[in-house]
Amino acid sequence: MLGRLIRDLSPFLHHPLSPRQAAEIVARRLRARPDSFLALADRAIYRRRRSPYRRLLRAAGCELGDLRALVTAQGLEGALGILADRGVYAIHINDSEFNLSIKHPLAVCDELIRRGLHRRVQWYAYGMPAPFPDELARRMREAGCVGMNLGVDSASEKMLRILRRTFKPRDIADAVETCRRNGLRYIIEILFGAPGETAETVKETIDFLKAINAERVSVTAGLRVFPGTELEEMVRAEGITRDNPNLFGAVEGNDDLLEPLFYLPVTIAPKPLEYIAELTRGDDRFFGVNTDGFNYNANDLLVEAIARGERGAYWAILSDCVERRRAEMSANASYAAERIPVQISPITARTPRGDSLTLATEV
Repeated sequence: MLGRLIRDLSPFLHHPLSPRQAAEIVARRLRARPDSFLALADRAIYRRRRSPYRRLLRAAGCELGDLRALVTAQGLEGALGILADRGVYAIHINDSEFNLSIKHPLAVCDELIRRGLHRRVQWYAYGMPAPFPDELARRMREAGCVGMNLGVDSASEKMLRILRRTFKPRDIADAVETCRRNGLRYIIEILFGAPGETAETVKETIDFLKAINAERVSVTAGLRVFPGTELEEMVRAEGITRDNPNLFGAVEGNDDLLEPLFYLPVTIAPKPLEYIAELTRGDDRFFGVNTDGFNYNANDLLVEAIARGERGAYWAILSDCVERRRAEMSANASYAAERIPVQISPITARTPRGDSLTLATEV
């Protein structure tokens, strides 16, 4: 989410849109929604042999040609309704600004209820911790929502200012309480490594999340460097070379930045990943840069769970799998004295510093 913000914000500030231009863009994208959806399904699901999404759709007897025919004949909403009847009833809305204005998610909830989909699907949504009033959480629950991804990136006052976020740590705590009051599962998503990040801001964030007893936290470290952003300008000034300790990924032969290049400053620690992992070690609530790293795109545990009939946001399925395995271990007397971490297939990348980075991959 932060990567997309950094990529898109600078051009927008240099060339602001008028209300009419913005309305035209929204209308154009709404018209293109079915085609965009099908292109994404082709690229991110059907072409990836180990994708759990592919396994799920094929279990419902839905190949890419079937999906195209459904969307063409029934429209996107109608196609989703038919897929729900076939067993594809868990939906994850990947819109980090879903609740930027609460009128929009309330309207989505009303439409789901009007179509009767609230009785046939369960859904999860990305969103910000504010605005997130009880009115919205209740309506989402009534419309079939069961969980939230709260994209916060940091709980440090300093880093929230640097990231130009519109909320404060207190709003994160309030959003957690709102989820609890309204029976919504949630995961808090943290992204360490923006310029200005230090050992102190990382610890401040982790300590805060422990203090509010967060149910589940996804920890990712390292920002993708996109062309045309302030981060690119800063990185080029530092030098895109193997000697730059803040960079990892495609450092060489990547002048156009089309290959993934990531920024993770050593102002955090000489080996940032080890430092972050130490702060979260032994705490079951933290997914990501620790022994419980997770990757959606090629995860045998996740594929097996879907094959057994489990449905939901992938973080929720993985959480349930990990908790179930740990419960089984705890019930076995041979495991009672020593807790054994459950591994769930992280993807790691070697950095110039010699430590490894756990990546939570999006599709």
